[in-house]
Amino acid sequence: MTNLVVTPDGAVWYSFGNFDFHPRGGGIVRETQGRQTRFMPAASVQVLKVAPDGSLWAGRGCGLMRFAGQTWQTVIENCDTLHGNIIDVAFASDGAAWIATGFKLARYHNSEWTIIDRLVNYVEITPDGTVWTSGWEGTQGSQYVARLDGAQWTIVERAAVDRLLAAANSSVWGIKDDNSLVRYSGASSQSFTDLPFDQIDQLVNAPDDKVWAITDRGVARFDGVQWQLAGNLPDGITQIAFTPDGSIWVGGVGAISRVEPDIIRLTPLPARSAPTPTPFDPAQPTPPSVPTPTAPSELVPDSVSLSLSPAQWLGGSTYQLSGPTQATVFAPGAVVRVEFFTAPTGTGATPQLEFVDTNGYDAWSWYWQSPRSGSHLWAEAVYANGARASSQVLLILTDAPPPVTWLNYNNQTLQYFLTYPSNWTVDETGLSMPNKEVLFSPPNPEPFLAYFSVSLDGRTLEQIQQSYAQHFPNIPPEWIDFAGQRALRYRFNDQRLELYAPGYYGTFRFASDRATLPEVPQMLNSFRYIVPIGTVPPPTPTCETHTASVQVTPSAQSVPIGQPIVVHVTLLNQGCVALGLPWYTLRMHVPQGQPLFNPPQPESVTHYLSVAPGQSDSAEFVLQAAQAGSGSLQAEVSFEVHLGYPGPAYWGYATSLPIDIAVTGSLKPPDSDQPAAGICDLASGDVVTINLNADVPYPRCLKVLGNQRLQVVNATTGPVQVQLAQFIVQLQPDQTQLFDAVLASYLAPGVHWLRMPLPFALDHINLWLLDDEIDGVQGFTA
Repeated sequence: MTNLVVTPDGAVWYSFGNFDFHPRGGGIVRETQGRQTRFMPAASVQVLKVAPDGSLWAGRGCGLMRFAGQTWQTVIENCDTLHGNIIDVAFASDGAAWIATGFKLARYHNSEWTIIDRLVNYVEITPDGTVWTSGWEGTQGSQYVARLDGAQWTIVERAAVDRLLAAANSSVWGIKDDNSLVRYSGASSQSFTDLPFDQIDQLVNAPDDKVWAITDRGVARFDGVQWQLAGNLPDGITQIAFTPDGSIWVGGVGAISRVEPDIIRLTPLPARSAPTPTPFDPAQPTPPSVPTPTAPSELVPDSVSLSLSPAQWLGGSTYQLSGPTQATVFAPGAVVRVEFFTAPTGTGATPQLEFVDTNGYDAWSWYWQSPRSGSHLWAEAVYANGARASSQVLLILTDAPPPVTWLNYNNQTLQYFLTYPSNWTVDETGLSMPNKEVLFSPPNPEPFLAYFSVSLDGRTLEQIQQSYAQHFPNIPPEWIDFAGQRALRYRFNDQRLELYAPGYYGTFRFASDRATLPEVPQMLNSFRYIVPIGTVPPPTPTCETHTASVQVTPSAQSVPIGQPIVVHVTLLNQGCVALGLPWYTLRMHVPQGQPLFNPPQPESVTHYLSVAPGQSDSAEFVLQAAQAGSGSLQAEVSFEVHLGYPGPAYWGYATSLPIDIAVTGSLKPPDSDQPAAGICDLASGDVVTINLNADVPYPRCLKVLGNQRLQVVNATTGPVQVQLAQFIVQLQPDQTQLFDAVLASYLAPGVHWLRMPLPFALDHINLWLLDDEIDGVQGFTA
């Protein structure tokens, strides 16, 4: 998790910067009244800030988005504006947004930009309107903290400081590179080095106007004189936020939770003998018998936090659920497992152990598929020495479920019928695949689970039995009667079920990862063959063959060197049978010489879908013009064809007509007659490499031949834009760029400059190409 914020409407927003941090992808999640909505799931979001008008701003790479109302608006689309990734955003009282990228500082107000040429990493604005920044001046030891006094920048301290925070009293806090803290007020600064923690993940303003910090030892708070630890948090928590109703939210790697406010305080919490649940039925007020936890001595009593998502908090320890929920536990210390318990309300209720999490890979959690209204829920963290610590006992209420009816499902392709619950969804995407799988899923399904699946298996029942005997010898086969046929069933555990039965076009395979759900056996029992096995089913409409064509459409048929071109390849299904798994290949034909575009042969593209008769599908290829000349583009698309069922089936293909294409461009004239940088050595090999270092590029001068190509390596710690002739590329740190065209194809003899603004006082460095002849071979010098 990269950010956790709350908007004025009480919505909790959190973002992810890497798929590894969240099992369901990246992007941004909004949580409102227990319901979650995901935005931009493929984005790596590094910045999430709330503006004074309540709008939400998100930085994703070089792009900047703004959410107001119900839609996202694009503020910055690419790196052309600020030449770098969005690192920080701050807001002034007049609504202006200040944006830092490490290369530029910008002010955006009323759709107008003011670009400030300063190397700024972080920006903050105090309540009195002063703009504070931290960054560097491009040379070693030039890090600074500065404030803007009118139109004049004043450097307050020479130090490496990041993650600035403006406090309520207009002072500014910062985290130094040695993990100490510093506070700035006007032209003065105060350092805090004797801290009760070693690492700081976040600084935040709390509702009590105090500055809080998330540290490696939990929550810390500045009391006006010194920093004190305020409460324990489990490992992995890096973010904290406060809602208008006083709730506290914390988040970290793979998890988010609302915690009770009394968990975080400066004084020890009063001990409790046992968790006390909220009574559910006044006629039966006795809570379930919950064992008294024995907490390790180093734990704060009741420091185990249990949260539910999605869920609606009704106050106290009562939650309203409208369906399945994720129960997540945060527990301090070296936990070895977490046990989740439920118990009904009423006298003498017996607790039931529902689930044990033994790894905590995505936080200690349990997915409660079927919550029961009136239940008490709690969790207990178990430690290596056998000690336990318990969470608060939560009272669970559930919405009255809407009436569920059963709908008919007819599969004419494979000639079967069944019924399914009206609140379940049907996914027929797999019908375009050879196994013709159809998936049935309940509301709010867990990811990567098959609740009920019907598909084809190419083996006979006897072959399946032999395979299971070899690979799963401990799973006994069960021969049963199923829909009037002899079928084979395997039960892997209480949840997993697989059943195989005869079909018209192969063996039916029924599978479920949640076989204990009452809907699953009902769906199995409703299965019927449309035409009885042993009779000839009505043939599906067949075609004698397929009919398809391919079109190639480039965005331009003539493009200058260095410019991109987009090529669309379209498959048109003009026949009467579906075409599955279209596989697109684009080829370039050049009568002679070097390839015109990069890449010379683009990677093929496969679409996992079926193109119905009369429909079309297309793939997109992006190329960059690399060398002047002319040639042609031609595409081929292969696809799977089923001429009715059970067959025949085969792979077909269609090819487009060639499209003429040209790359234009004259040779770039030299920038100078003589080089100005020292000795120029002769480069060998087909590829010449220039390393861009933070101080001096190496080599600064190099002799090359006209049939060689240039390669540039960014060895700095920040992005660098490189320009040579028509080529303009943005290089990230440690990235290598090959200008895949021989130098003589776009440079005239003479001295040429390879330009790149670097992150220090100089705005570019120069490279030179000299007209030369070496051993009788015409060349150039770089």
